[in-house]
Amino acid sequence: MWYHLFTFEIKYRLKRPETYFFFLFLFFFSIIGVEFVFQGIDLGLVKKNSPLVIAKSMAAIAGLSMIIASMIMGVSVLRDFKYDISSIIYVTPISKTSYLLGHFLGSFVVLLFIFSGVLWGMMVGEFMPWHDPNEFLSFQIIHYLQPFSLGCIAHLVFWRSRVFCHRRTQ
Repeated sequence: MWYHLFTFEIKYRLKRPETYFFFLFLFFFSIIGVEFVFQGIDLGLVKKNSPLVIAKSMAAIAGLSMIIASMIMGVSVLRDFKYDISSIIYVTPISKTSYLLGHFLGSFVVLLFIFSGVLWGMMVGEFMPWHDPNEFLSFQIIHYLQPFSLGCIAHLVFWRSRVFCHRRTQ
């Protein structure tokens, strides 16, 4: 039964324009993210696409964008109360675990799509014509995937599950 709620949440979110707006916002913001995060700081011999700079830039952009994550995860909670479907939930043969798991995983998959804009934006931003090629290392996708998976995704899993559970128990 959780799968029906999971697919409903994804379909609902993919129909909403703010999903794509948030993705594009993070995508375009990440294209210039390194310049924004390290503005006025001389990196010295460190290249702009070194793993450390990428990880710090992704963490800063994702940290600044946590309000987007709250907006995505919180809507599934508030939508149930807004449309007063609690009476339907009590008469439907669904366990609390399935209900919460479906809503959480559906919202989280959409959140991963939105925050992948940070990953794609930073990768595309490396090849923008205004960059000096001497300030960059050769492109290696692992330098982007590792900070995204260990930093952004881990951060989203921990904090969004905490917020989701906190809102569900109120």
